[in-house]
Amino acid sequence: MKSRSLLLVSAAALGGVIARRVYQRYQRDRQTSLTRLRAQSDILETSLGSIEYAEEGVGPAVLVSHGAGGGFDQCLYCINLLRGTNVRFVAPSRFGYLRTPLPAHSRGLRRRTPSPLCWIRSAWRKRR
Repeated sequence: MKSRSLLLVSAAALGGVIARRVYQRYQRDRQTSLTRLRAQSDILETSLGSIEYAEEGVGPAVLVSHGAGGGFDQCLYCINLLRGTNVRFVAPSRFGYLRTPLPAHSRGLRRRTPSPLCWIRSAWRKRR
């Protein structure tokens, strides 16, 4: 009985050590990825709040959206398929992803939140 208890305690301790190492590596890799992503993007301040976006290319601006929830980084995968065109791709992060915060009124689900593309479009019009 004692040997079985000792075996269970040892297995639990080993599992705890392994779980801690996995978690530490996860945190390190996550921080590395976030640092890399922040270097690829900018924050646009609008009257409705801030939105993170990335730009690639030269020429007329084309807004790129990947559809499902996510950040600008997912849009960059779409942009890679269209390289070589003479346009500037603008890829926004959706609300709640990466460094684009959720608007305060979105938590109640009573109002429909405008698309980040609307925010960027209105901000670019004001820049002209």
